[in-house]
Amino acid sequence: MFPIGILEAMRAGLPVIASDVGGAREAIVPGETGFLVPSGSIPALAQALTQILSNLDLRLNFGRAARQRFRERFLSAQQEERTRSVYLDVLFGGGRPQEEREDDGGGSEDKLPTQQEVA
Repeated sequence: MFPIGILEAMRAGLPVIASDVGGAREAIVPGETGFLVPSGSIPALAQALTQILSNLDLRLNFGRAARQRFRERFLSAQQEERTRSVYLDVLFGGGRPQEEREDDGGGSEDKLPTQQEVA
């Protein structure tokens, strides 16, 4: 499951401390946007909280970096572009060139669209 609460905190420009479970690692860059602690580790959580609470500059820097990461990675437009890029890579990356697909004797219904047609 993806951590919606983590993204909301990042959007608000807050540093994040979370257990290293599920999709938390996809959102948080440890030491840059917050801290990931081992699941169930109270000492690690206490240490991360102490660091954040005792260092204003760290809180501010993590918060700014978290907000920037949210803008760059998790806004709808960025997600749409990444998804589009994955589809194009699947369609055209590592496959046979368009000319080979056209020469295989199959009907036109078997041909993949060109990258220009998809774009």
